[in-house]
Amino acid sequence: TGQKDNFQNKSQSAKLNIVASKDLLLNFGVSSSRINTYLKDHMTKEEFVTNPAQNSGATYNNYDTDSDTYSAGLKFKVNEKLNVNADYYYEDKIFNALNASGSLYTKDYKGLNLSAEYLEKNYTISTGLDYFDGERVDTTNIGTTTKDNIAIYIESEFQPNWLPEKAALSAGLRQERVDYTHSDATASYSTHESLTAWDVGLNYVVDSQLSFFGNVNHAYQSPDIDRFFEGVYPAPNYTFVRRDFNGFIKPSEVNTLNMGVNHTTQANKLKIVAFYSDLENEIVYINSTVGNGNIDNSEKYGLEIHDTYKFNNKSNINLVYKYIEAKIGKNSDGFIDGKTLPGVPKHSIHANLQHKFSDQMQFNLSHTWKQRTFIMSDYANTNAQKAPAYSSTDANIDYEIKRFPQFKKVRLYGSVTNIFEHKNALQGYANMLYAFNFSRAWMTGLKIDF
Repeated sequence: TGQKDNFQNKSQSAKLNIVASKDLLLNFGVSSSRINTYLKDHMTKEEFVTNPAQNSGATYNNYDTDSDTYSAGLKFKVNEKLNVNADYYYEDKIFNALNASGSLYTKDYKGLNLSAEYLEKNYTISTGLDYFDGERVDTTNIGTTTKDNIAIYIESEFQPNWLPEKAALSAGLRQERVDYTHSDATASYSTHESLTAWDVGLNYVVDSQLSFFGNVNHAYQSPDIDRFFEGVYPAPNYTFVRRDFNGFIKPSEVNTLNMGVNHTTQANKLKIVAFYSDLENEIVYINSTVGNGNIDNSEKYGLEIHDTYKFNNKSNINLVYKYIEAKIGKNSDGFIDGKTLPGVPKHSIHANLQHKFSDQMQFNLSHTWKQRTFIMSDYANTNAQKAPAYSSTDANIDYEIKRFPQFKKVRLYGSVTNIFEHKNALQGYANMLYAFNFSRAWMTGLKIDF
């Protein structure tokens, strides 16, 4: 087609804040973005290893996304103890993937968030309401799908008299109702879900350096409406012909236990967290149906270690290590209970070195590594091929120019990503890799605050 992989993002935004009174702030905003992407189709493992930048005779998929958003809100300080916030937004979006074996559809989103916070000496209480109204109209297959949800919540941090002085409790509760509808030329469907989330946590401070914490919670994730559609690839060519409504899927729910410790000194800050999660109706992409679905009785457990060491007033290093075991449950598609969820690395490391040359110039060097995984379709964990490990070393520098007193701040910045050009890719099936971030990229920019 004469195209090659490229990405363009043109965006504009304007914000207006009005101090209506000493205690009242009004804010208004408008933004738009036009995103155009050409992505190369998959390549074989041999092609990827030889040269991930090659064309390999594939076509290019084109995705266009246009979005316009309008918002308004307020922050009101009722008194010294009570603060109230309100925010409303409306987003109009067009997504065109006709040149990528996909759909052309529009989306309209409306949202309202109300919150209030009450502060006392030994406790705080936050409460609020979240409302969302979303509609997707598919102009390809002529169908309309909606998602409407409303939720109320309350959370608090407090120190009751019956606890030791160095201990504090936190607790929260959220109740939400979600309504889905779908209608097209053949039928109409609807369903609703009533969902509850809660959290209880305890923090205990031993001394100025050591503290322990833990919490147990129940959470949920209601699916977005795009999860209800699947591609149709009929025999014998198995090429894409359309995208059909596949029915509603259940929200995912999870019970999680976290336990951890913080240790802080003048030079070092260490945080260790161990967790265990038990999931029901986890939402995943199921390759045999070419759509999204639920799997039952999944579990995840692991360990996270965060450490920050301060060499001096100018230099410090941050290290994050994560170990995750992600086990799937069984379902009607033949998943085997206890197998590893594909695409989830067991081990990952992120290291970040920061140095401040002066009050004006800062430098940052980071490296991210994630272990190779089972390919995204390998729920049986039997494929000989593994998705490649992810690795990228990045650097950036930030310099503040102090020669322009008419501006509040002028910053010149630059960065380079994947310095050593590690070959990275997502792998969906055997010999089907989608290469990304395999070359060195440079960027520079200027930011002016006034």
